[in-house]
Parts: sequence; structure tokens; C-alpha cells
Amino acid sequence: MTSEIKENLQEFLIKEASAPVLYIMGDGDHMFLPMVTNLVKKHINSKLEIISNSGHVCNLDQPEIFNERSIQFIKSISPSV
Repeated sequence: MTSEIKENLQEFLIKEASAPVLYIMGDGDHMFLPMVTNLVKKHINSKLEIISNSGHVCNLDQPEIFNERSIQFIKSISPSV
């Protein structure tokens, strides 16, 4: 399964999204954090938020922080009404 996910991530490395993208990851996600860190360095529209004391499932490990950062990002890219 890991190799399949890594192959899919390669597609993200090659092609940048036209819309803003937020990656939220735990500092303990040793499998994917290094790859996403490199991806964000190459893509202008990408941003990475790292949650301390969290692993791969940061939305369950630190749900309040995950939700707060997600909402902040959505507000930052949404036009004012």
C-alpha cells in the first residue's frame, strides 16, 4: 500500500494545483512528512502546517488544532462577503 501511495504522491510532485492547497500533518508522520515538505518547497500554491505531538492521523490526535488551522486556511482564501 505504501508504494501505491508514494506513486500517487509523485503525481502531486510533478503537477502543481491551480488552487491553494493546505497540507496538515503531524510532526511524527515520518513516512509522509519529508515528501510533503519537499513538495511544498516546490509549489507556490501549497502550504504545510505541522502539528506538534501528533502522528499520521493528526485530525484525530489533535482535533482542535487541526480544525482551527483548517478553518484559518479556508478563511484566508475565501473572498470577503
